[in-house]
Amino acid sequence: MSGERQVGIVLVSHSGPVAESVAELARGLA
Repeated sequence: MSGERQVGIVLVSHSGPVAESVAELARGLA
């Protein structure tokens, strides 16, 4: 879980709101 969190944080820093929606999708799949 910690790894996924780090990836999410990195994505947010890169893409912002787009990454947030992607993170929500990943959560749903996981």
